Parts: sequence; structure tokens; C-alpha cells
Amino acid sequence: MSAPFDWWEARRPPNHTTWADKRKAMIRDELGERATLLHRLGYSSDHAKMRLRAHLHWEYERNPPVPCVDEIDDLVDAVWKRGSSRGGPLSL
Repeated sequence: MSAPFDWWEARRPPNHTTWADKRKAMIRDELGERATLLHRLGYSSDHAKMRLRAHLHWEYERNPPVPCVDEIDDLVDAVWKRGSSRGGPLSL
């Protein structure tokens, strides 16, 4: 059945992203920020991977499955490869 007006039917744009995609992108961004912080604080990449996995498992322990856990190694390796313009421990 056709609607009487064009605007009556909702049309999604071709580049429409779903809530699940937006949620995964938000989680990836947060993991990247946390990895960058751990790098700036002078932690090793192995320690950062362990901390990020522990954070995700804690965050989603009551609501599995844990999203993006398989992407942590790639995210951390990218941060350590890229480095930081202000690397090293914080100085006050």
C-alpha cells in the first residue's frame, strides 16, 4: 500500500549506520583513548592489553557478550607503533 504523501514513509539514507555499529565505534574509540593514556603513563603494551581486556570483562560481566575484545591487540599495537608526541611518564 502506498502512502498518500512522500514524506509519510521514512527513508534511510544509503550511508545509514545502525545503533550496534555506533556502539562498537564508541567502544573502539574509548579503548583507543585508554591505550593512549596507558602508553603515555609508560606501561608496556602487554600490560595495556591485559588492562583493557580486564576493563571490558568487568564492564560487560552482567551483559555478555563482550564487544571488541578481539580487536584489543590491534588497537594497542597501533597505539604503540604510532607512539605519542608526549611519551613517557607524566612530570609535574
